[in-house]
Amino acid sequence: MVPTDAGERLFEAGKAILQICNKVKGEIETIARPKLLRIGVPQSFSNRHLSNMLGSFSRVASHVAIEVSDVSSELLIELLAERQLDAVLTSSMTAPRNSRAGFSLKNHMCWLFQ
Repeated sequence: MVPTDAGERLFEAGKAILQICNKVKGEIETIARPKLLRIGVPQSFSNRHLSNMLGSFSRVASHVAIEVSDVSSELLIELLAERQLDAVLTSSMTAPRNSRAGFSLKNHMCWLFQ
């Protein structure tokens, strides 16, 4: 069966529409999927300070789920290096020289990011 010229144009236009629809569907699924931020904090860090920080973050980034690990500072650095955590809050004294980013807090703590 050979389509007419009009049928061929309609078929090609339909294929293009389906490709666009599939691309949009993929984008929507990506946007709708919640993001996960895995952070680590030292066991000695105050839960009140952490709650305040995470609450502020959640208000501006409600689409991001947060998973918190509280372990020793040494283990935090190891987990960050192994990419099992996205960011750690640690003493500036234990921060590795090759940390990619961070900022100091009033209590000599800093965030390190992988």
